[in-house]
Amino acid sequence: MGKEITNVSIDILKVHPRNTEFFDDISGSEYEEFKNSIKEEGIISEIIVSPDMTIISGHQRYKAAKELGIKIVPIRIREDLIDEDKKLKVLLAANFGRSKNDDKKQRKVAVEYVKLCGYGNGGDRKAQAQVGHVLSLEEIANQLGTSKTNLKRALSIERNLTEPMKQLLDDGVISKTVASDVIASLSENEQEDLISKLDVTQKYTQKQIQQYINEINQLKSQSAKEKIIDKTDYDLENKYKEAMSQISNLKTKINNLEIMNSTLKSSNESSESLLQSYKKESEEYIKLKNDIATLNLDPSGDYNVIEISKDITTLVNEIEKLLSTTLSPLRYSKILPVIKDNTALRKNLENIIYMVNDWCETMAETIGVTTNKNIIDMEELN
Repeated sequence: MGKEITNVSIDILKVHPRNTEFFDDISGSEYEEFKNSIKEEGIISEIIVSPDMTIISGHQRYKAAKELGIKIVPIRIREDLIDEDKKLKVLLAANFGRSKNDDKKQRKVAVEYVKLCGYGNGGDRKAQAQVGHVLSLEEIANQLGTSKTNLKRALSIERNLTEPMKQLLDDGVISKTVASDVIASLSENEQEDLISKLDVTQKYTQKQIQQYINEINQLKSQSAKEKIIDKTDYDLENKYKEAMSQISNLKTKINNLEIMNSTLKSSNESSESLLQSYKKESEEYIKLKNDIATLNLDPSGDYNVIEISKDITTLVNEIEKLLSTTLSPLRYSKILPVIKDNTALRKNLENIIYMVNDWCETMAETIGVTTNKNIIDMEELN
């Protein structure tokens, strides 16, 4: 199975990748004594390695030799350690129960080793096939160098205790016996209830823990009886409360919708009023526009009435000015008797009078003024 002891360079050796997961290094004065013994006597027990030079047993010797500057170390090669699971299994068995291991890691070693042996639920079927049968718990304990009772206790604690409860165990608040024989049978919730009653600064006996557990069970029993006595349909009551809450929410939503509807209605009425006002103003604007257009153009659309009005006003003003100044009768009152007896002068004046009279009649006819006599009475002139 293993070759003879061989001396090799320490540099070709490899630490097992999972060693620190399951085992701690020696520390303090114990390690210093161990290192001094190697310094004085050398490595007495050879380091066990696999064919690929992975250390299976002897990590502390390897560490001390490295620190001491030892270049050549004795090894024994286990030719059968080819499979990684088998390497790990031998690593665990070779180092289980060493004084440097704490309880937490020891429990992890126990669970992992039992798994590799194919024992119980989740066992390694490959391992079962290798040994030809399923190892008993007692056989596994013998391989680990411990008792069946201790192995069972480690497995029970690691598999069934919650992490907070394991911490109380590792802190010494409860013992291994109490943890495995009493607490391991409790559910997670029951373990939480138990922790809530414990003073983590004290240590408890099995009797004290059992008393706390009995109190918890009594409370649960009482609670169960109260549930039986209480006939209240809490599910129906909760449904009623939920329904009333929904009704209240619906009422609030309806009220908000009514407010919104009222606001929209008011807004709609205001909009309608504005629309009617705009429509009325629009109609007035169109009428005014048409009136302006009518004033600006005659029926044929050729003349600007406003411009004509301005021209007529100017004409009237000029005629009034002419009649009151140049053609004023007072101005010619002295010469009229002379003109009356002078045929030539009279004839010239008459021609002008006839022209003015014709113009006045034409304008009167144009604007629709009716008269029963000539605008200028020629008889009166005679």
